Amino acid sequence: SGLHSIVLPESLQRVGEYGFHRCGFTTLRLPASLIQAGKYAFTHLQDLVSFEVDGNNPCFSAENGVLYNKDKTKLIQYPMARTVPTFSVPSTVTEIGLYAFDACSNLTRVSLPGSLTKIAECAFWDCSNLKEVYIPNSVTEIGGNAFAYCYNLSYVRLPASPAFTTISSSLFVCCGALAYIEIPDNVQVIKKWAFEDCTSLSQVTLPSSIQLIYDCAFRRCNSLQRIVSLADVPPVLSSIDPIPASTTVFVNKSALSDYQSHAVWQTCQLADMDQYKGMVMKETIGALRRPMSADWSDHGVITDPSQLSTNKQETTEGCIPYLLDGDTQTFFQSTWSEDNSNGEIHYLQVDMRAALQFIKLKYEQTHQQNQWEPKTVRVCATNNLTEGWSEICTASFDARTGSTEVDLGEPYRYLRLYVSDTFSGQLVRNN
Repeated sequence: SGLHSIVLPESLQRVGEYGFHRCGFTTLRLPASLIQAGKYAFTHLQDLVSFEVDGNNPCFSAENGVLYNKDKTKLIQYPMARTVPTFSVPSTVTEIGLYAFDACSNLTRVSLPGSLTKIAECAFWDCSNLKEVYIPNSVTEIGGNAFAYCYNLSYVRLPASPAFTTISSSLFVCCGALAYIEIPDNVQVIKKWAFEDCTSLSQVTLPSSIQLIYDCAFRRCNSLQRIVSLADVPPVLSSIDPIPASTTVFVNKSALSDYQSHAVWQTCQLADMDQYKGMVMKETIGALRRPMSADWSDHGVITDPSQLSTNKQETTEGCIPYLLDGDTQTFFQSTWSEDNSNGEIHYLQVDMRAALQFIKLKYEQTHQQNQWEPKTVRVCATNNLTEGWSEICTASFDARTGSTEVDLGEPYRYLRLYVSDTFSGQLVRNN
């Protein structure tokens, strides 16, 4: 750890396992001759701020101090001492390597590209200040311990991919700030210690595809109030540190008797899904909400105009992409000059691309104040566009520029938002 610099000769071809592990380098330059590096060769370099690689090296490259393979399809190592709080993984990367972000305590947020398919074991081990992670649907494999000891990780969006079928061992162990997790469709197995010591975890949603939950998967999750299981066939649940006995497990009414007769599930508090859907959860939304930072627009799932649609858009001004450009000089506007031919009130439709229960609506006043700024919004939702819409609630803004948090009661993918009242009291007709 006291070795602060080293000059590697041009004859060097290989660095073995743990070759420079825990050395005190501030920079490390790899020569053109280096063609192979073993596991952990560059891990836990606490003072490292930058990798440098000879441009003629056939196997390795560096960009902005980060070490990659030559064609930048694999991120090998991020320098631990780099001080910037956010990082965007390049769109060329398909794999994040073993211990790639090991103990990078300065990082609060990492943006992952749609090209990514694999996150290796321990990739984000002990990233103690990482706050949230959106994992794209392109990811099919996440190795064990990938987010272990990320103590401040409060929100994770897992990939909804047919090939992503397993929650690996110790994946989120000791993620003490994680309050809610939705296991996506197609996941069949949750392995040992996956959520061990997630002491703030209050709610878990299990998909209909879940088949097996290993030993100690939710060990010492003492805040776990409720599990929503969409599986009609009770998953195999280990009797070794299973679900806490105080946890209420909500299941479809038709499956309730099967859970009640199951040797392990019957030790939980079992209830049918109708009770869950009817619950008023305002008392828990404060605990389950995740903080939004100042750059709010960069944190939402709504990033593409294709996620938004309307039944009546003003054709000459106010198009939908203006909702996402962050510019108050532009704005979205439904048709003001005519009613819909079928008399239906105008709406804004949102595809969140994942079923979410807790959402935040933000309204920002445009540069020109008008009479129709929304005060109350009627929220309808569905998970299947062919099955109709359920009216969930109304959401009210307490200021002309502000935000409001909404508990949908259960996860939904699609929303329709209708303005039902304005700050001026202007009557809202069809438009």
